[in-house]
Amino acid sequence: MRSIPGAVAESSPPASSSTAKCDAEAGQTLELLARDLVYRSQGYAAAGQFDLAARSLEQALLMVPAIGDPFAKTEMVANIAGESGGQPSTMEQMILHASKSQQKEISLALLPKIAAATQALEGEYGVINTKRAILIRLARYYTTLGQTEQARSLLDEAEQLLGRLQGDGFGLIAAPLAEGYAAAGEKSAAIAVLDRAVRQTEAMKTQDQGYLADIYRAIAIGYGKAGAEQPAQRAAERIQVPVVKAKTLAAIARHLAQAGSPAAAETMLTQAQDILSTLPEGSRSDAMAEVALAYAESGQWESARERVGKISSAEVKIRTLAELASISHRANRPEPATTLMADLAAIARTISPFDNGDSLLREISSQYVANQQYELALALSQSLDENLRHDLLLKLVEEASAAGKFAIAQQAAEVIPPGWENQTRYISLRSLAAGYAQAGQYDQAIQLLTQIKDNSNYPSQSLGRVAIAQAYREEGQVDRAADQLTQALKALETLENSPAKLEAMGAIAVTFAQMQQSSQAADAQARALAVAKALNPQGSTSYSVEQLLSQSLKAQEYPLAFRLVEALGDSEERDRPLQMILQQMLDAGELSAVSKAAEKLYNPHQKVAFWLKVADHYRGTGQPEPAAEILAQALAIAQNLTGPDENSFAAAAQIDPSIPVNDEFDRGSLLEAIALRYAEMGRHEAARQAAQSLRSPLDQERLIQRLACYQG
Repeated sequence: MRSIPGAVAESSPPASSSTAKCDAEAGQTLELLARDLVYRSQGYAAAGQFDLAARSLEQALLMVPAIGDPFAKTEMVANIAGESGGQPSTMEQMILHASKSQQKEISLALLPKIAAATQALEGEYGVINTKRAILIRLARYYTTLGQTEQARSLLDEAEQLLGRLQGDGFGLIAAPLAEGYAAAGEKSAAIAVLDRAVRQTEAMKTQDQGYLADIYRAIAIGYGKAGAEQPAQRAAERIQVPVVKAKTLAAIARHLAQAGSPAAAETMLTQAQDILSTLPEGSRSDAMAEVALAYAESGQWESARERVGKISSAEVKIRTLAELASISHRANRPEPATTLMADLAAIARTISPFDNGDSLLREISSQYVANQQYELALALSQSLDENLRHDLLLKLVEEASAAGKFAIAQQAAEVIPPGWENQTRYISLRSLAAGYAQAGQYDQAIQLLTQIKDNSNYPSQSLGRVAIAQAYREEGQVDRAADQLTQALKALETLENSPAKLEAMGAIAVTFAQMQQSSQAADAQARALAVAKALNPQGSTSYSVEQLLSQSLKAQEYPLAFRLVEALGDSEERDRPLQMILQQMLDAGELSAVSKAAEKLYNPHQKVAFWLKVADHYRGTGQPEPAAEILAQALAIAQNLTGPDENSFAAAAQIDPSIPVNDEFDRGSLLEAIALRYAEMGRHEAARQAAQSLRSPLDQERLIQRLACYQG
């Protein structure tokens, strides 16, 4: 048995060698971990698990100070803030949800932490420029949430950075700041920033008119948003690229029209059209769309429609008609909006291939629903083919019901094709019942249940009862909730076994668990597992168990989730679902519980690899002692694994073998991964002892040379 290092006293540094390759940056392992946390937070946000999304981002923020490279550190904060990375970002999804639901607490608790990480960033021009962009984005979030004082404070910090960002293109970095000030109600500050940008742009020596056009367009639109008509026009006049100038004038006109200055808007629209008349037809579409929308904002609907007719691109014309309908809807002009819907659907049918037109209509309809413009979505549905209409109407009923817009939801439900055995209609009525229950209108919800029937593939009435029970639970009416769940469970028992029945029983188990009724939850879960076994009489039930597991994880009902894993027995089959639970708990920062539960992993390679994840989380959150203890446990197992030393850390850490994993920072074998983590923590003697666990003297020497890179 090899010796096991724990919190070993530091006595001698690792050997150095002239052949050592020292290319590791401080904090690279934690940078990778933070990046994974941000990535997973997007999934939580998309699933509506905003508390988990926020906790994942908080965990990622704790890793930021350990990242050595200032550019990597800055990029990580930008990713967390939503200034870079996948879109829509986690923060964008959280802010949108907060603004719609008025449940702002989670976002408002997280924003100061991101701001603090941003304020700590220091470095060269690129770092400072990104810092400016992050501060402006955070200010925009605060403005969206109605917190203008916090927004202005961050904008002031961004403004102070402008002195370090001199040079050509200054207008492009100043304009977003000005727009932030304008949105926060600080129009004079916005104008001052733009005046400064004009002076800097005038001093530029470049002859690149396209580049200058982009800069002056940004400045001019910024002035327009700040309500500064004359400076906006002067900036636009400096643009020497005709199509950019026309689009800019139209965009300014639209802002002026929205601000209640139709005469000024008309002047700029006339100038824009004069320019467009000199351009080839094929290059006019985007600019003509801007002109049409500006006319609509001014209330000149006939002029707007006339300009739409001059747009040559079918896609641009469709998008413009869709936006015109949105403007018309906001102006309470439903009849023109209905006509516009029919027109854009007719144009979409002329696009080849046809699925491009369908995709465009699907995108527009989804946007209407997301913007809660349900009347427009309903009007558009009437012009769609059967499949598109079916999908849109179901989504419309679901979203409108959840938003408490029952009249439009009922209208949509009435025109939905009933589907096979009325199942589509039953699904829509179930959404309505759930909406009424969430609004506290239980009589209406329960009355709707009498119009819904169950079958094994679509147990809509039973799922409606579960939704009503969840609403009762949230109001503390536990007995009524339990009654609905019991009725649903009895109804499900009469149906043939199916995946839908399994899912419904899982939802009942989760709801009982949320009500602290553990025995009823266990009973419902046992019935669900019986269905899973009946569906897979000769094979594995792991897939069905994972279906149930996802429900428990979404509700963060971990005891219920662990019971599902135990149902798989002591076999390697349990490792994947168990790691799904542990990963979510890690993301939420529940490190102590995860450390203990990881003991239950069956495969020793998986256990070692997962303990390394836990150790990384402890290190990243500033807890080196627990990290060292877990590394010692991991080493004790890794030393006794059979086979060659080339046990791949990436392979052992892999939960799903169908998805390839690359160990970005070349940590190599499990033993190497342990040794390198000790070295990253500054525990060099422990790292040396771990390296000496390798069987090959040559491998030992190679790793010890690498460990020397971490000796400061």
